[in-house]
Amino acid sequence: AHKFWMTLTGRKKGTESHGIHRFFGVLVTFHFVCFCWIFFRNAEFSTSMDMLKQIFTTFRPQLFPQLVEGYWEVFALMALGYLLHFVPDSWERACTKTVIRLPLLGKAVLMLAVIYLVIQMKSSEIQPFIYFQF
Repeated sequence: AHKFWMTLTGRKKGTESHGIHRFFGVLVTFHFVCFCWIFFRNAEFSTSMDMLKQIFTTFRPQLFPQLVEGYWEVFALMALGYLLHFVPDSWERACTKTVIRLPLLGKAVLMLAVIYLVIQMKSSEIQPFIYFQF
């Protein structure tokens, strides 16, 4: 898909998008990946089609506040991850250098904090690794 898109848009390998092009690139990529997950996660193609039908024909936006209220931590983590796509590369390099300079104990504490944060937001049902389904 990536090679097809690069050929279609005439972009050379290794070029980066900036500004509004980057914003829409991230937005389109995110939605494309989410769309593909519908098919990866379902055992039957018909189930995927039923999900898409439900999404596009029986959408009830009035239920969205209940969803956000029940999973606000997950939505906050998703928003943080999404916003991190837009931080300048210099910030990313500075964070990387900071983590590299941390002593081993500091790296261990940081890793434990991240693991703890993710565990606090996980669903009660364990989801199998997506590529084990193939």
